[in-house]
Amino acid sequence: MPKYIPDRATAANWQRHLVLTGVLWFSLLSALAQQGSMPMSLGNYPQLGSQAGLQRLVSSRQQATLVHFYARREYRLAWFGRWGLRSPADSLLLLIGQSTDQGLLPAHYHQERLQTLFALISQHQATALQVEEADYLLSDAFFTLALHLQKGRFVPHTGVPARQLLPADEPLAALLEIGLHENNLRQQLLELEPQHAQYRLLKAALEQRLKRYRKLQQPGPRPPAAEVLALEQEMRLLAVNLERWRWEARSFPYTYLLVNLPAYKLQVLEGDMPVFSSRVTLANPPPPARCWKAASIAFSSIPTGRCPVALPVRGNARPG
Repeated sequence: MPKYIPDRATAANWQRHLVLTGVLWFSLLSALAQQGSMPMSLGNYPQLGSQAGLQRLVSSRQQATLVHFYARREYRLAWFGRWGLRSPADSLLLLIGQSTDQGLLPAHYHQERLQTLFALISQHQATALQVEEADYLLSDAFFTLALHLQKGRFVPHTGVPARQLLPADEPLAALLEIGLHENNLRQQLLELEPQHAQYRLLKAALEQRLKRYRKLQQPGPRPPAAEVLALEQEMRLLAVNLERWRWEARSFPYTYLLVNLPAYKLQVLEGDMPVFSSRVTLANPPPPARCWKAASIAFSSIPTGRCPVALPVRGNARPG
C-alpha cells in the first residue's frame, strides 16, 4: 500500500497545529494549577503570590505587618525559589519546634499546618493555593515569634495579646527581608530576646527541666504522677517569669537596685555586677510577693520566681 507523503505546506500546517495544541494544553494545566486544583509544576513558584491570595488568609488587623511586608514585595512569594522552598524555611520550622526552650508554644506559630504543607511540597503534590498558604504562614510565624521573643505574648500586666494592639512593624518586616537574604534567621530571632543575666538563667533552668520532662516521657517505667505534675508546674512558672522579663527594658541603668522578695534578698548592681548584697525582712505573715518598678506600678510575683524589675537608684546607691 503506497505511503501518503504530505507536501511541505501540509507538513508545516500539521507542525503548527501540534505546537498550538501543546501550548493550549500547557496553558490549561497552568491555569488549573493556579486555581489550586492541580499540583504545582517545578519552576513555576516565582509566578505565584497575589493580594487576593493574601487576603484569603488575613482576617484582621492582627496581620498588619504581614500585609505591609507583602505589599512592599508586590505580593511576590518570599520563601520559595524557582525550584521550591528555600533553606530559611527549614530553619524557621526548626526554630518553631524549639520555641518551647523560650517558654513559648509551637502551636502559636502554625507548626502542624506548616509540617503538612512542607510534606506536600517536598512530594510535589502541593497546589498553587497551598504553596501560597505555606509562604504566608511562614512569614506570619516569623513575625509572631519575633514579637513574642522581643516583647512578650501579652501586653504587660494584662491578658490582651500584644499583637492585637500593634500597627504594621516596618523594622520587623525589614528584619525578615535581611534574614531571608543572608540566611541567618536564627541569629536574627535570638538577638531579639532579652540579654539580661537573669533571663538567661531562667532560660537555662527551663531547658534543663524540659530535657528531664522529655526523658520521663520516653517508653519505659512510668514515673510517679506527682513527680510529673511538679515538673510541669516548675516549667509553667519558669515560662511565666521569662514572659515577664520580655516586658522589661532591654537595658537597665548602670547602677540599679534589685530586690528579690521571694529570696528575701536585696542587691545593688553596677553594670550587672553586684556591689552590695543584703537580706531583707518582710512583714509577718508576709503579704503576697510584689515587685515595684515605680510608686504607681506593681504586679504580683510568683513565690518561687525572681523579681524581674530593676529600680534605678538616685545618688549614692551603696549604704554607708
